Amino acid sequence: LEQLSTDYELQMVDLTNGRVPDNFDAIVVIAPQNLTEIEQYAIDQFLMRGGSVILAISPYKLDVDQFVGNLTLTPIETGLMEMLNFYGIDVQNLVVMDLQNAAFPVMVNRNLGQVQVQEIQAVNYPYFVDVRTDMMDDENLIVSGLPAISMNWSSPVQLSEEKNQNRQTSVLINSSPNSWTSTSTNIQPDFDLYPDVGFEVPQSQTSYPLAVAVQGSFESFFKDKPVPTNPNPEEDEMTTSALATINQSTGDSRLVVFGSSGFIDDLPLQL
Repeated sequence: LEQLSTDYELQMVDLTNGRVPDNFDAIVVIAPQNLTEIEQYAIDQFLMRGGSVILAISPYKLDVDQFVGNLTLTPIETGLMEMLNFYGIDVQNLVVMDLQNAAFPVMVNRNLGQVQVQEIQAVNYPYFVDVRTDMMDDENLIVSGLPAISMNWSSPVQLSEEKNQNRQTSVLINSSPNSWTSTSTNIQPDFDLYPDVGFEVPQSQTSYPLAVAVQGSFESFFKDKPVPTNPNPEEDEMTTSALATINQSTGDSRLVVFGSSGFIDDLPLQL
């Protein structure tokens, strides 16, 4: 946030009143979880007004097993997947693993003569997808200047050809061709069982899209639906009763979706 503040004016926004302020150019939603209908409505209507919506979203939440201290993934409800599917974007309930990856610190046993000690070593970690320039859209300004990016615990992001046929689309980031997907929530490597990588590597591997950008006209997810009501209207200065749904956006609306919230989380940097 400090780095962004040097180039942009940043402001936290409360979506529970159903509206993003008119003076906003873009909103960034990071790691959404259990968003209510009224919060969905605020995002949808901001997009309908020609705004730019940037989502760092994942169907999983990073946790730490309290008993053994290992990292694990917990499935969550974001509150946005159905709406994204309606727009033509599918963040799949999978996690991408890649042989082209960044390092991860793990505790390993080391024999020193007759004494065995534990030490932390940096090992290749398939869940930290290491994306280089050849797997980015170099014509898109969002990523064109990046030398590399680590997409941590990322899900594939698929575009519907049918729903996006009249929009400009871009796959911003791909994993390497040496990738596969997993549904396991156990993300701790086991080098006793799999000494090379720490995980089972299937024979079939392919590249997966990890981030996409779509620009054009969108139909509102709330078209022909009643405006959602605020469950606690007394806590807000305004209620949704004064809002009128915009059913179709202009061609300037932009939606950017990253299939990971971990790549901008402080935790991987602290490991």
